[in-house]
Amino acid sequence: MIEVGFVDDGAFYLVVPGSTCAVVDAPQGGFWVMPTLRISGTEREATIRCSIDDVTAGRTLGEAEAVRSLDDVGDDGWWQRDFFINLTAVATLGYFHALDGHDGRIACTVADSFASADFEADVVLETQERAAEALTRAD
Repeated sequence: MIEVGFVDDGAFYLVVPGSTCAVVDAPQGGFWVMPTLRISGTEREATIRCSIDDVTAGRTLGEAEAVRSLDDVGDDGWWQRDFFINLTAVATLGYFHALDGHDGRIACTVADSFASADFEADVVLETQERAAEALTRAD
């Protein structure tokens, strides 16, 4: 099983349909989405694949795949904090700001040598500043 969410000020916000997906303009360059995954039913070392789509524009913004040793969360589960997805399709600051309010989709798969699990949810894309406001309103 996979649960996908975002961490803001130490709190984990689970992604459910219609949740806000924060898109970050990183100081080191590029535009990113950094979900945190809570995983159970897999080995500690697993392959993680995630993608972010801009459904409104009909395009994939970014994809990432990596083999990770996951952090122990207890209760037979694992964490992968801040799984970096580089949004290579977001080439300009103008397009970055235009993402606010777009319909999006986040999808992740976690697989080890014995099993795999999938997660997908429709989200609302927001720049980091607008996403922080949305999370505050959700509290």
